[in-house]
Amino acid sequence: MDDAIIGFLPAPELAARASPPAHILEPVLRPGTLALLHGAAGVGKSSVALGIAWAASSGAAFLGWHGARPSPVLYVAGELGIEELQRRMATLGAPLPTLQFLVVDAWRGPVLDLADDDSQQRLAQRWGDPALVVLDSVSSLAGLRDPDPDRWRALKRFLKGQQAAGRAVLLICHGGKKAMRDIGCPEDAFDLVLSMRRPEDWRPGDGDCFQLHFEKAKGLRADDVQPIDARLQAEPNGRWRWQWQQRLDLEFEEAVGLLRQGLDVETMADRLGRSRATGFRLQRRARRLGLLEGAPGPDR
Repeated sequence: MDDAIIGFLPAPELAARASPPAHILEPVLRPGTLALLHGAAGVGKSSVALGIAWAASSGAAFLGWHGARPSPVLYVAGELGIEELQRRMATLGAPLPTLQFLVVDAWRGPVLDLADDDSQQRLAQRWGDPALVVLDSVSSLAGLRDPDPDRWRALKRFLKGQQAAGRAVLLICHGGKKAMRDIGCPEDAFDLVLSMRRPEDWRPGDGDCFQLHFEKAKGLRADDVQPIDARLQAEPNGRWRWQWQQRLDLEFEEAVGLLRQGLDVETMADRLGRSRATGFRLQRRARRLGLLEGAPGPDR
C-alpha cells in the first residue's frame, strides 16, 4: 500500500508545509474548523449565523470576534426565504460581494440533500471556493430528524472533506444535546460546539437576547471561551447592533456586589452556582482592583 495514501509524513516535510491563514474569524474559526451551533427554535441561531457570516466576509467584528480579512463566505439557507434574508441583511449594512447565498427556496433541480453524495457534488461544483460555509440547518439540508447512522456518516464525510480542503464549516442544529443525540450527531465530530440559551428571565417582548456557551472549544484559550450575553438593539438609522458582554464580567460584577453586601466567599459562590475555588478567584480579582476596600463582612 502506498504510504502517501495512508498519510505518513516525514518530520522535515511536515515542518516545511505551508501553514494556512491563521484565522477566518479570530479566535473561533480557522481554516478547516468544523463548528456546530445549536439551541431551541426561535432563540436566534440564524441571526448569530448571519452575524458570523457577515463578520467573516467583511473583516468586521461580531460578539468580540474579528474577521482577520474579508473572506469568501457561502450561506446555505435551508429555512429562511429570500424576503426574510433580505430583511435581515438590510439590518447589517451594504451588500458584500464576498458573501453569497444559496437559498433552498430558489434552488432549481433535484432536492438539495447533504447526506447524499450526488447532491454534495452538485453543490460543491457551483459554490466556487468559499473559506467558510454556513449550513442552516442540518434538519432542512440533510433531512436528519431521526437517528440514521448511514445518513449521518454521509454528512460527516462531506464535512471532513471540507475540513481537509482547509474550508471552515458552521452547521446549525435545532435543540440541545438530546436533540443532537436523537439525530445521531456526536459532538466529537466538531472542533467547536456552541449552544444558545434564553436568559431565565426572558420574556417575548425582550426580542433577540440570549446566552452563548462554549461546550467544546478545541485550541482556544480559557479567556476566549467565557459565556457571552448578547442582545440585538435597533438604532435610529434602521440598522441593528449587537450589544454583548462576556458572562465572566457579569458574574464578576455580581460577585463584587454580593461580597460588598457582607456575604462570605462560600455563600457568594453558592449564590452564583460556582465552586468554592471560583469564589475565591473572584474575590482575589476584586481585591486586586481595590473594589472591596471598606466592604462589610468577613475578610477571608
